[in-house]
Amino acid sequence: MTFNGYIQRIFSKGSFGNDALTLLIGNVLAQAVLICGAPILTRLYSAADFGFFALFVSIVNIISAGICWRYELAIMLPDNEKDAISLLGLSLSIAALMTFGYVILLLLFQDKMIGQFGHERFRVWLFLSPVALIFTGVERSFLFWSVRRKFFVNVAAYKISDSLICIVIQITVFFILALREWGLIVGYLFGQIAGVLILIFTAILKSKMILLKEKAIFNFQNMRAQFLKHKHFPFFSLPGSFFNQAVLDVPNLILAYFFNTEVVGFFSLGRRVLGSPISMIGEAISRVFYQKASNMKNKGKDVHVLISKVIIALFFLSVVPMAILFFTSSRLFAIVFGAKWVEAGRYVQLLIPLYIMKFVVSPISQTNLIYGKQKEGFLWQAAFFIISIICITAGCIANNVSLAIVLYSASGAIMYLLFIFLALHWSNGDFSQLAQVLSKIYANKK
Repeated sequence: MTFNGYIQRIFSKGSFGNDALTLLIGNVLAQAVLICGAPILTRLYSAADFGFFALFVSIVNIISAGICWRYELAIMLPDNEKDAISLLGLSLSIAALMTFGYVILLLLFQDKMIGQFGHERFRVWLFLSPVALIFTGVERSFLFWSVRRKFFVNVAAYKISDSLICIVIQITVFFILALREWGLIVGYLFGQIAGVLILIFTAILKSKMILLKEKAIFNFQNMRAQFLKHKHFPFFSLPGSFFNQAVLDVPNLILAYFFNTEVVGFFSLGRRVLGSPISMIGEAISRVFYQKASNMKNKGKDVHVLISKVIIALFFLSVVPMAILFFTSSRLFAIVFGAKWVEAGRYVQLLIPLYIMKFVVSPISQTNLIYGKQKEGFLWQAAFFIISIICITAGCIANNVSLAIVLYSASGAIMYLLFIFLALHWSNGDFSQLAQVLSKIYANKK
């Protein structure tokens, strides 16, 4: 097969490449909105404001890591729609119960929580978090349902509307209400709510015939059966999900504890810039990869070939842009975001090794779920969390922000390399498979 024929087959209608391209376009446009809005926001809000906002998002992300007990992931797995619908209902029900329990804890222990943060302004901050929590649960449930049903255009529209409304509200609130750091939080919440409502409406509208036919979305008996059948998700995937999210967000809390919210603001903007390619490309491929790889495994096909292709493609896609960014980030940040953000550009240089590996691994990060390796995945995520937190804390204890970020970046890159080895091993492949795929691609180019 010629190289052109290989490309045409990848992007044919209904193929992996075509579905991934649909999500990629949506993610690119969504991130383009955020990127275009960022230079405006960084000139309106201070680094300390961004740090305050980053702490709010970090707390919400950590708590919501297991909002559905990871049953939303199981929506992709059943070979019949009745079971998938029951899992959708189960995920939504658990999200509602978890949010209710969180509100009770807030009412009982709000004063103690405020004392930990050290400022009364965090009271409002805490009581806004349940709103983000419940909508996160609903979003994840309908997102996986939409991917299962191949409503990729709907998912793309949701991403774009979320980003657009978020930026517009954050800018508007600053000028009209002058809420400073609260403007970032209010815009984030309004964008999330609007995007989720669009996702729900389109998913239900396009699935109404199936939902009416099965009538099982909130059937207690069916939900109980799926709860027991997929109980390994909360036992192994849930703790692993917490560790995976904590690796991303606990560093913000540690930096705030040892330094201040301004450092957190620089760190969060740097990670946001580096994370944009992952959101634009990695997440889009991840959604389709999970669906494609699950089907391939069920049909007895070699998933390790698909894994190898994804790894190689994303590695070569990331190396050159990241190298350019390494040498230009400080100057680039000063030009794009303003002179006061040069420090964030310096942080980006230190984080590049971590984000190259994260970009490569993010699409295949659910390989352990496909092969029922929740326990192994949990152990890897737990080790990743523990090692990363020890490394960044060590740098903070030494009162050296740069050292903390370097240790955090290097340890994370090594752990992602270990995951590549594990993913290939679970799919009956190894590192030699990468060399074979490379040679085939080289031969096709000829």
